[in-house]
Amino acid sequence: MEVRNIWQIAPILSAVCVVYADMINLDMNSTLFALLLRFYCRCFVYPYDELTDEIMKTFPPRLASQKGKPAKVAFTLPSYTYVKIAEGCRNNCSYCTIPLIRGPLKSIPIDDIVHQVKASLEKGFFEINLIAQDLGVYGADLYSRPALSKLLKSILAIRKDFWLRLLYLYPSRISPELIDTIRSDPRIVHYIDMPIQHVSNRMLKLMNRDYTKELLRKKIAHLRKAIPGVALRTTFMVGFPTEEEKDFRELEQFLKEIEFDHVGVFEYSPEEDTSAYSLRPRVPPPIKRNRKTILMEIQRDIVKNKNNRLIGKKFLCLVEQPLDKGSRWEGRIYSQAPEVDSVVYIKGYKKHMGTVTTIQVTGFQDYDLTAECVG
Repeated sequence: MEVRNIWQIAPILSAVCVVYADMINLDMNSTLFALLLRFYCRCFVYPYDELTDEIMKTFPPRLASQKGKPAKVAFTLPSYTYVKIAEGCRNNCSYCTIPLIRGPLKSIPIDDIVHQVKASLEKGFFEINLIAQDLGVYGADLYSRPALSKLLKSILAIRKDFWLRLLYLYPSRISPELIDTIRSDPRIVHYIDMPIQHVSNRMLKLMNRDYTKELLRKKIAHLRKAIPGVALRTTFMVGFPTEEEKDFRELEQFLKEIEFDHVGVFEYSPEEDTSAYSLRPRVPPPIKRNRKTILMEIQRDIVKNKNNRLIGKKFLCLVEQPLDKGSRWEGRIYSQAPEVDSVVYIKGYKKHMGTVTTIQVTGFQDYDLTAECVG
């Protein structure tokens, strides 16, 4: 079993152990906790010794307390972590229950976020992923206007080397000011995650998305001109109520035209108490599945062509974990977000080269890249 697969299940087993340990008031630094963890690993995965050894190297990975708040346990690789900058949402998309469950936008003050980022960096994390339902509207409830650029500048005032990644930007809120901020400091990786959902203007209106296909096309063109080499990730929703074949064909053609770096496709699922729940007619499940398959096959070909063009190019790479007892390593370049995107399989890396090193792409395996370490 590769360590990559081990780490996919390690956070789950760790969480189970933490919950159980808390129930019985067991110290997570104790020998008894180590035995408990080893027991769960023996029950659920093989080879359990390798898994428990990997978990215990950095477990429990606690971040420093945030201004008197209880310390958090971080269930991610030691290389990256997530920092939430806001809770709730004010977009009111017709298919989404988040505003009903989590309420309206509630931004976290800038000072608190900067404190958490500093604590994460002190713990050893190199990549900070800022997350929220919509990063672009951050701070509008606290500072009377969106303040994402202000937040980023405050984080960038930290005198350390790190990667800062922005996840989940509503397309219409990617402002010129934000683009300038992203370009101003190489520590902000050139990666934009903007969930589009659809491009048919009729569907976008029914979804209550406040942009059009024309705006999307202009926004993407501007991003690519202003930030050369920017990696773009998006998500599409297929099978939204009343979606017709012509709506889907628009989406299909847009995907071929834009050639995103990463794409996720989801089938619409009706949620009670949303305005879309009563829309009719609904798209039959077999048609939804077929449309998803068509888009993913198109994206697979796009990624193959993009990866082929990367062969021979050099990139800084965040090296994360060993594979095959250290004969290969796994890492990510700027265009690959953790957990959702592809990875790089690296040969020739040695630990003394540091966490971030230069690699040269030699090939690819489906979505993943292969590379030699040249740093």
